[in-house]
Amino acid sequence: MSEEGVLASAAQSDVDGTRWWVGMSGGGLETFTARSAHVSYDFRDLVADTVAALAVDERNGRIWVGTSGGGLTILGQEGQQADWRPYSPAASYTRAGRDGLPGCRVSTIYLDGERGYVGAWDGHSLGILEADGQWRHIAPPSGWQEGVYFIPFSITKGPAGALWVGTNYGLYRLNGDGWSHPYQPPWDNGTPGAVRAVAVDENKVIWIGVGSEGLALYDERLADSPWIGPITTHDGLASNDVRAIALLPTGDGALVGTKAGLSICRWKGETEKRPECEVNRELDLMGAPIHSLTISPEADQVLIGTANQALIFRLSDFGVPDN
Repeated sequence: MSEEGVLASAAQSDVDGTRWWVGMSGGGLETFTARSAHVSYDFRDLVADTVAALAVDERNGRIWVGTSGGGLTILGQEGQQADWRPYSPAASYTRAGRDGLPGCRVSTIYLDGERGYVGAWDGHSLGILEADGQWRHIAPPSGWQEGVYFIPFSITKGPAGALWVGTNYGLYRLNGDGWSHPYQPPWDNGTPGAVRAVAVDENKVIWIGVGSEGLALYDERLADSPWIGPITTHDGLASNDVRAIALLPTGDGALVGTKAGLSICRWKGETEKRPECEVNRELDLMGAPIHSLTISPEADQVLIGTANQALIFRLSDFGVPDN
C-alpha cells in the first residue's frame, strides 16, 4: 500500500470480511480486504489525487469520495466495474460548483440514510444532496462573518434527529434549516475554535474536539451543568489538538486521535462524572498525527490514518474486548 499521508478512511461489510477504503494525500484512493489485492484509483477517476473525506452509503454500497480541488465523486460498485458519478466543482474557489457542490475542496461528508451532507474548505454554505438527486444549500448561521469561508469539519446526528456540525468557528446544531447559536464550553470565553471532530454516543453524550483546547463532552441530561471537561494532556490526552473521534462498540468510551498520538477514553463506572483517558504508548503511535479513525462493521478492528500510512489493529490491542 502506498505510504502516503492518510486523510480519510471508511469501511463496509464485504463477502471477504471488512472492505477498507483509504483516502491519501497525493496518493488517491485505495481499497482492500484481508483476502483481496489492493485496488487503486487516481486523478483519472477522481479528478484530484488528494482524498480528504470518505463515507459509505449503507443502502446501496456506494462510496462518496471528497477530494481537495476535484470536488465529489460517488463510486457505485457494479460487479467488478467501477461506476463513477462525478460532481464537478466550479472553476472558481469562491462559488458553488455547477452540480451543486458548496466548494472544490471537500472537508467532510455525512450520510444519514436519506441524504448526503457535504462541506468544503472553500465553501459559503452546507451542500445537501437529496434522495431525488437534487442539491440544495443551507446558508451559514446568522452573524457569520461576511467573506469568511464556512467550513464544516465534522457532522453527526444527535438526539431528536438534529445534526451537530463542527466548523472552523465552533459547534452548531442544525434543526431542519435552522442553526443554533454556537455551543461553547463555559471555560471558553473567547472566539470559538475550530471543532474538527464530533460524535454522539449511545447515551446521547456529545464528544467534541474543541479547537486546540482538548476534549469536551456535552450531556443534555445534566440540565444544570451539561458540560464535562476540559479533558486535556493533563488528563491523559496525547495532545490537546483533537483530530478524530471513534466511539467504542462497547458503548463505554472512545478512541481519540490527536495531532501527536492516540488516547483511549472510557467511563469506568456509572457514577463517574467524566471519562478517564490514557495515551497509547505500545502501538508505535507516540507523536504520530492521527487524521482518521474507522472501526470495522464487525467491530473488531480499527484503521488508523496517520501522516505516513494506514495502520490496522484489533480493538483488543487497546484493551477493548472483541464482539
